[in-house]
Amino acid sequence: MPGGEDDEEEEQEHTYIHKHIHIYKLDKKFLGFIMWRLTRNYTTARKTFFQMFPQTFPNGTSFKINPRTLRKEYRHLQSISHPDLKREANERVEGDGAAEAEEGEDSSMINKAYETLMDPLKRAQYISKVEGGLDLGDDEVGKSLQFQDKEMLMEMMDVHEMLESMSTEREAEEMRSANDRKIEEIVQQLEVCFNVKDWERFAMLAVRLKYCYNIKNVLREWEAGKPINLTH
Repeated sequence: MPGGEDDEEEEQEHTYIHKHIHIYKLDKKFLGFIMWRLTRNYTTARKTFFQMFPQTFPNGTSFKINPRTLRKEYRHLQSISHPDLKREANERVEGDGAAEAEEGEDSSMINKAYETLMDPLKRAQYISKVEGGLDLGDDEVGKSLQFQDKEMLMEMMDVHEMLESMSTEREAEEMRSANDRKIEEIVQQLEVCFNVKDWERFAMLAVRLKYCYNIKNVLREWEAGKPINLTH
């Protein structure tokens, strides 16, 4: 009979489909939730902080940033990731608390990425980790680089002497200005090292920058006669 074999194959296919639909029968809302989770994990879990802001960093990782552009994109991302605005998506699965928790993490991750990228020191430490493979958050790594930098060790000794001998607000203000200039110089050097991918030098400069930040914090709270606690 013409078409008999085709009809038989079609019937077998329908039987196969119905059989597996029966076995894996799931509520449509639950299926939607599964697809949302799979898609979300695939698209966001592997993103770097720079990839989270594609408008600001269309070419990926960069030490140089445009603060205004980053701030604008950050506000936009926060507006669309706010838990209240995503409640409808979370309610696709009744009583599911995990989805809402995930959305909260999205918002907090955006905050963390923004704070990291806006600050030169945090940005340098992050880049050093993802590009250079050096975790400067590890004290042992930081100390190792610090001891390799003989110039920095000499500067540290000079700074300690200046802090200990300082007795007037005018001296403190002069030191603040000098330290701010030092920070600007290091930031410029970090950009150069990033452009040539000199990750070892980049990491050492990041350690120097951290020390300058510590000096800045000490000078901000400085008072004549008050004990000085400068961390390295």
